[in-house]
Amino acid sequence: MGRKNVPSPFCGMLAIYKPRGMISKDVSRYLEKKLGRLKMGHVGTLDPMAEGVLPLLFGKATRLQDYLLGMTKEYEFDVEFGRHTDTNDDDGQTLESIDPGIIERMAVELAASELTGERVQIPPIYSAVKYRGKPLYEYARSGKTTEVPLHDLERRVVIYSLKVVNLEGKIATFKARVSKGTYIRVLALEIAEKLGTIGVVTRLFRSESAGVLAKDAFTLDQVADKIGVFGNLVAPIESITIDMPKMHIKSTTHIDSLFHGKTLELDIEAFNKSIHLQNNLGKSESVFKVATELLLLDQFGKALGLGVARIKGSNQVVVDLKRGLV
Repeated sequence: MGRKNVPSPFCGMLAIYKPRGMISKDVSRYLEKKLGRLKMGHVGTLDPMAEGVLPLLFGKATRLQDYLLGMTKEYEFDVEFGRHTDTNDDDGQTLESIDPGIIERMAVELAASELTGERVQIPPIYSAVKYRGKPLYEYARSGKTTEVPLHDLERRVVIYSLKVVNLEGKIATFKARVSKGTYIRVLALEIAEKLGTIGVVTRLFRSESAGVLAKDAFTLDQVADKIGVFGNLVAPIESITIDMPKMHIKSTTHIDSLFHGKTLELDIEAFNKSIHLQNNLGKSESVFKVATELLLLDQFGKALGLGVARIKGSNQVVVDLKRGLV
């Protein structure tokens, strides 16, 4: 019997705690098996050996995916020095093992400090980055790695912080806060290189993504227990922490105008009074300049859509609806 194909009645975000051993798509398949076909998207993926928070978006909330992907992420990970695998993690085949010698904590902390800030990373061949429409891991698995110009796929990332949590023998534990696109497996190799050795990630835990902490994420068992009230688990769009100013539009006439393709014009003072920015700590701040992109809310605080604001003349702001969320 075929899988039931029903329109998704859910709109918002649900943070799942992905266990080790599953791929991100396994989480989607699990939910669709329970609930039928859903309009769903991931805010970033996690390697099979990784665990931690995996935010899922449903319905029109998937239109926020790019914005949420751009937010910082936090990881905790273990690096075993003196060993290297083809995948740069513990799930791969060991290619080389050496004696790393005595690893001094001071040297590890120095290496970590030297790797903070903006830098260039080359994605590993075992990754989901696409080249000519195919994920790199498909080239790796088919033995066609020489066909991929990895240096052409380099990206600029930011390591906001990299701290040494523990060091026991040849295994070090780190906590990192990083930008979109950062590969922890590559970072682990860079740490090892600074220490004059090789290394492999043996544990990877994502503790924060899209403003959600792993401790606040639902396990799949918890979701299964509440599948009958699944909608109650999905956080509405307006409650999602996002690095974007929120603009409250109290006039239903103005709302109707925006949804009919018209432009809303305000003086700068009125515009600044109608918006606020929620930072990653959940605190609200006043915004005293015109923001390019906005999350538009109605008078009750319900999300309406994504808007764009720009200055017109010396004392006016015009706001347009970019994409609806209702």
